[in-house]
Amino acid sequence: MRSGFARYAGMAAALLVSLSSGAGAQPALFPQQDLSFGTLTPGTPRVVTTSDVANRAEVELVGSGSITLEVVVPAALVSVGGQTLPVVFGPSDGMLRHKKGGQSVTFQPGTQFSFTMPPGIGGGFIWVGGTAQPSSVQAPGVYTGTLTVRILSPGT
Repeated sequence: MRSGFARYAGMAAALLVSLSSGAGAQPALFPQQDLSFGTLTPGTPRVVTTSDVANRAEVELVGSGSITLEVVVPAALVSVGGQTLPVVFGPSDGMLRHKKGGQSVTFQPGTQFSFTMPPGIGGGFIWVGGTAQPSSVQAPGVYTGTLTVRILSPGT
């Protein structure tokens, strides 16, 4: 997926999806949308929730069975000039929502997350939000980072 961009202390986190290898039928991940914090104001945190359809990261998960995922998150976003901007991912900044039935489970990005995806519901969506924390003297620019979603334990 391409990185988003914004002006003056704005940033977006690019979403990179990778799969681990394993035997048998593999669940599959399909990136849908990057996490974007948009244009920021120095000294003012910007929160993106999992319900923020326009700005949350979204990955489609196809498959079923017992699955363990890991969403690897950056500690900071980085500008082309090397300046950093801290980002934080809390316990409700990740959500897995089933395509059918509407069941959802929250998780903390940056940790492993195990669940069972029932067969016949078509998989689900993984949504990730977070909080950008620009300092009061944050340098202007475009800041980017990478979220990596990995399947550590494939389904059935």
